[in-house]
Amino acid sequence: MDQGEVIDNVFIALKWNGFYQVSRTAILLLSLVNNAFTAASVVFIGKAVNFNCRRLKSLSIKNVTYDLSLSNSNVPFLINYTECSVDVRNGSDLIFTSNCSDGYEYADSTTSSFVAEWDLVCDKESYSDISQGVVVLGEMFGCLSLTRFADRCGRKVTYIITSVMYFAANMLAAFSISFAYFLLFRFITGVFDACCQQLSYIMLIEMMPTTHRALPQKLSSFIWPISLMFLCLVAYLTRDLSWHFTHICLSMFAVHSIFLWWITDESIRWLCAVKRYKDVEKLIMKISRINHVDPADALEILRANGLSPYSIKLAQKTDSIAEVLISQAMLDTKSSNPDTRVSVFVKNKNLFKITAVAGYTWFTDSLSYHGLLFISPNLNEDFYLGFLLGVIIEIPATILFCLLIDRIGRKKCIMVFHVSGGIFILLSTFTLYSSIDETLVLGFRPPRCI
Repeated sequence: MDQGEVIDNVFIALKWNGFYQVSRTAILLLSLVNNAFTAASVVFIGKAVNFNCRRLKSLSIKNVTYDLSLSNSNVPFLINYTECSVDVRNGSDLIFTSNCSDGYEYADSTTSSFVAEWDLVCDKESYSDISQGVVVLGEMFGCLSLTRFADRCGRKVTYIITSVMYFAANMLAAFSISFAYFLLFRFITGVFDACCQQLSYIMLIEMMPTTHRALPQKLSSFIWPISLMFLCLVAYLTRDLSWHFTHICLSMFAVHSIFLWWITDESIRWLCAVKRYKDVEKLIMKISRINHVDPADALEILRANGLSPYSIKLAQKTDSIAEVLISQAMLDTKSSNPDTRVSVFVKNKNLFKITAVAGYTWFTDSLSYHGLLFISPNLNEDFYLGFLLGVIIEIPATILFCLLIDRIGRKKCIMVFHVSGGIFILLSTFTLYSSIDETLVLGFRPPRCI
C-alpha cells in the first residue's frame, strides 16, 4: 500500500466529512471569495462615469481673450463642451478646438470611481483597464514564484503569510493617494491573492480522500457566483459612497487571515512527505477530538505502514515508500528517483502534453469568461442588475457540472462543456449584433464552470 492510500484510509478512519473538515473547508473557501472580489471589483470601483469638459474660464481666439467666468460674458461664438474637447463655432464653421484644459465635470461625485477621481478618461481611458492587467501580472508572478515555498516551508506557513500580505496590500490599495500607488498595491494584491488561493485549494484537496477530490471543485463552482452576487450587493449598498469605502468593505472579508495560525492546520500529506510523523499523530489526535471519533484506528494504520516514529518497520519501509507529493507521472522511466524539477514538465512528454492543453484551455476560458463578465453590466439599463443577471445564469450550469462530473468523468465533461461554451459564444455574438433584445445575450453567455 503506497503512502497516498494509507493517508486515504486514515482520513476515512477519522470521519473525512466530520466537523473538523467542514469547518476547515469553510475557512479555506474564503480565499476563493476574496479571489472573486479581486477579479471583479474593478467593475464597480472603476466604473465609467458620464462626463464633459469643464467650462473654460477664458478663451483666446485671434489674439483676443474672452472672459468666460462671467455669466453675462459677450462671446460672439458658440462654445460646445463635449466629452474630450471644447469646440468653438462661428455659425456652422468650426474655428477652434482644444482639449479639456480646465479639467472635467462628472455627472456623479468624483469619488464614486477611481476613473473620475484621477481623470482616467479620453486619452487616459485605457489606464483603468491597466489596473486590472497589473492584477493578472501579479497573479502570474505569485503563482510562479511563491507557491514553491509550500513544498519547502509547508502549506500552513506559506498560506498564512500570503493571506496576511494579501489583506494588507488590499487595504493599502483602498487608501491610495495616486493612480501609480494604486497600481503598485494592485500588483502586490495580485501576487499574494493568486498564491493563497492556490494554496487553499491544495490544502482542500489534500484534506480529502482520493475518491472525494472532486468535492472541492464542486464547492468552489458554487462559491464563485455566490461571491460575485455578494460583491454586487456590497457595491450597490455603497453606490452613493466613495469607491475607497467600497474597497475597504471588500477588503475586510480577508480580516480572518489574522487568525489563521490558530484556526488552520498543516496538511497531513505534506507532514508525511517530509517525515514529520510526530506532528502527524498530534494532528490526528486533534481531528479525532473535534470529530468525536476514536484515534486508535487511524494511528494503527499509520504505524502498520511505517508512518510513525514508534513503528519498528520505519527503517525498512522508508526507502520504499513513494513520496505523497510526487505523482507517478513525474517518475523518470530511466531512474527510480522522482524528478521534482520544473523541467520535468518539458522532458516528460505526457506531462508536457497535459500541461500545454490545460494551459491553452485556461487561457481561452479566462479570456472568454472574464471578457463577457466585465461587459455584462452594459447589457442592461440598470448597471447592477446587468452584472447580477450575468452571474445568476451560472447557477444552472454549476448544478449541471456537479451532477455530471462524477457520472461521465472529467474528459467528457471538458469536451461537452467546451463545445457548448463555443456554441453559446457564437449565439451571444449573433444576438448582440441583431435586433434581438440585448438582455438575451446574457442567456447565451458561457458560465465559468464550463
